[in-house]
Amino acid sequence: MSYIIIMILLIAVFVGVQISSFRRSLIKRKHKVDNAMAQIGLQLDLQWEILDMLQRELLVKAGKAITLFDYDNRKKITEKVAPQEIIWQCKYIKEGFQLFEYIQKQTPQLQTDEVCCQAVQAFKQYNQMIEISRMIYNNAVTKTSKKWGRQPLKTIAKWMGFVYREPLEKLPQIL
Repeated sequence: MSYIIIMILLIAVFVGVQISSFRRSLIKRKHKVDNAMAQIGLQLDLQWEILDMLQRELLVKAGKAITLFDYDNRKKITEKVAPQEIIWQCKYIKEGFQLFEYIQKQTPQLQTDEVCCQAVQAFKQYNQMIEISRMIYNNAVTKTSKKWGRQPLKTIAKWMGFVYREPLEKLPQIL
């Protein structure tokens, strides 16, 4: 009788250790996914800031009060945001930047302006960083889904409060 109790206790301890280990690995993977999403959000915020600065440059250098973007459409990207929101933000930033490029081509003083040229370079760099962050995010999401892809683990993960994330499709390039 005491052997049965000892066996039940050992099995309970073993199951508890396995669940704890599974939870720790999910937390690590969730942090990787969240960090990659935060990086994408940071790069998008920087692109919004450059777009805002270019809007002010248009007013000062070219005397044109043109709205490159609407502040109401600018949203903070957090780790809980849906991938569709990121794609929408990239498309909206692309439209604003294309409008700036169109105006820049028509205004000679903006074509040679150092601030505008540096802004274009910064946009290129942020695009590259967003693409790298997207690949890191997709890698983390793929590894996480492989880790808990089997049905019993998927149910346990949901029960523990983990949500499955979709990979990000290729984001629209601004330049």
